[in-house]
Amino acid sequence: MDKDHFHLILEVATEGYWDWNLKNDVAYLSPRYCELVGYSPEDTVFDSHFFKSIIHPDDCDYFFKTIEGHLHDKSEIAVIEYRMVSKSGAIIWIEGRCKTVEYDEQGVPSRMVGTIIDITKRKQVDENVFDVMSKLPDIIVARFDRSLRHQYVSSSIEKITGYPKDYFIGKSNKELGMPENLVIQWDDAIREVFETGQLNKIEFRYPSPEGPKYFSTELTAEHCVDGLITNVICATRDITEHRKTEEDLRKSEYFFKESQRAATIGSYHADFIAGKWESSEVLDAIFGIDSDYNRSIRGWIDIIHADD
Repeated sequence: MDKDHFHLILEVATEGYWDWNLKNDVAYLSPRYCELVGYSPEDTVFDSHFFKSIIHPDDCDYFFKTIEGHLHDKSEIAVIEYRMVSKSGAIIWIEGRCKTVEYDEQGVPSRMVGTIIDITKRKQVDENVFDVMSKLPDIIVARFDRSLRHQYVSSSIEKITGYPKDYFIGKSNKELGMPENLVIQWDDAIREVFETGQLNKIEFRYPSPEGPKYFSTELTAEHCVDGLITNVICATRDITEHRKTEEDLRKSEYFFKESQRAATIGSYHADFIAGKWESSEVLDAIFGIDSDYNRSIRGWIDIIHADD
């Protein structure tokens, strides 16, 4: 396949593509890419300064950290969702993919290529869905990209952490200062969903401003059109009251058993229709039987005094 034919396929299949010479810091942008952002090669130098100028300020740090991470770990393909600002000032949501294709003699990346797709309409639909989900009681909704950074988080996060939702965008849990044990638990769970595509679930304890709280989170994969997992969606519910109820129940059972033991009071439950019965440890001790005793009608009769 000749070069012109290959470029034609890319132009039809995507919103645009780019080819960046990292050594010279000069990039080629396809005609469709130029049309989308409103710049032309006749009046613009396409280099790293240009890319920084068209990426939304709130996404710039996240974008270049993702690129740097890709260059560092030599991953196959980096997938990024971010906002671009066109020459006219219009904000465009982009799904970008890039890959390092050449290295110099020292193994340093020297050339990177990538494609872009306008996903603005999809993001508008997503935001409406997330807005509805975020209004559900006691639920925090978050979206993570492949760099394990927040792309979205519902406003309910502020009640738990004391920080507004915008504080989280573009940052990983580690960068946000989450306790190390939770960073490991969360990162492992998110990576597992990216790797397997399967639903995952975690429970954890978080030191909120109101005191320790317990949460349960379900993590699910978000796929793009071609089936590639681009993000992980997390729905987190506060289960503190549920945990407290369980703990109170365990304490009640414990004190009940201890009270029986202290007072040498035993208890039993019998189902004589089924021919079975159960007894507490204290009653077993009184009867002088162990856990293997025959707890049938015959067994019950055997431990009753003959005169009774």
